[in-house]
Amino acid sequence: MVGILVKAFGDNMTGPVLELLSTAIEYDLCVLARKDGKEATLKVLDDYRTRFALPGATVRQITREVRLHSLWYFTTTYQLQQQVMRTDFGEFGQEIWRLTFQDYKDNAEFLWRLGDTLYEISKACNRVPLGFVQWANAYWKDPALLEKHPEFFDRLMEELRDEQSPGVSEHMRAQGITEPIYDARFYIKKFYYKKARPALVAGLTALRKKSRPEDKDVRDTTFNANCFAILADKGEAGVVENRFEFFRDVLVEAGLRDNAVQIEHIKALFAEPMTFEEYRQYRELIDECRRETIDGRFQSFSLAKDMIEAWQAAIREAQPQHTEAYR
Repeated sequence: MVGILVKAFGDNMTGPVLELLSTAIEYDLCVLARKDGKEATLKVLDDYRTRFALPGATVRQITREVRLHSLWYFTTTYQLQQQVMRTDFGEFGQEIWRLTFQDYKDNAEFLWRLGDTLYEISKACNRVPLGFVQWANAYWKDPALLEKHPEFFDRLMEELRDEQSPGVSEHMRAQGITEPIYDARFYIKKFYYKKARPALVAGLTALRKKSRPEDKDVRDTTFNANCFAILADKGEAGVVENRFEFFRDVLVEAGLRDNAVQIEHIKALFAEPMTFEEYRQYRELIDECRRETIDGRFQSFSLAKDMIEAWQAAIREAQPQHTEAYR
């Protein structure tokens, strides 16, 4: 299209023709950015800027879109894909940070599209989904965006398979953020709970598929625990069947290893009715966990001792009649 316009109108285009040329340049360069990367494509843009006297606002818009599409460049070779697999090193992770927190941090629509792009790139590279941080920041800038993106619900449910970031940190408060926007559970509780509830209840017993057919599926403990945390926060900890087994098989690991559940969630479980025999099982398991912080599977978990002591205090307080009988 660029060549056709130049042939018809020459280099000195103005008005609607220049606008059409700008659209054609943007399209061509976004395609090029996916193949050749940001730096090479921006050099071509600079040549176009000089040749066609493109307005500054047009150049800035095209630059933004080129940078967005150039993220796909990191899927073109195995070596570049390693930067997608680990965003804590390399140009891919640095560019994500600049786009999200520096250059376009106040552009909610762009941040959402950035999240969509990172999500698709991560799928293409078969890695844990990216994009949630960008959607969270877009939401904080413009909460109405959630109404425009119904697909966000499915992505939140997918996000529950990973560890969450509960609460509002001091760093977030310094940025003016007052909601736990980096916790997928926050959105489900606030906007989608009624819709999500059946899936959350089913998620309490969900299994994680193993990669080889001969391997046995195992509990998806992080997902199980996140589903429970949401239900507990909504006052529905009692929907868990076989609560002691759930605590033993899911919440112990999730609470000590992944921080997927906090003490308030454990308190909600302990507050549910239990027999003295069940109480005894809890206490013995908590004692066993305490021993394993000394010489066992929890000895390397820095916060495990404090959490286990909090569990013991919580069950003693929640079940005073059994506590008295247990002595």
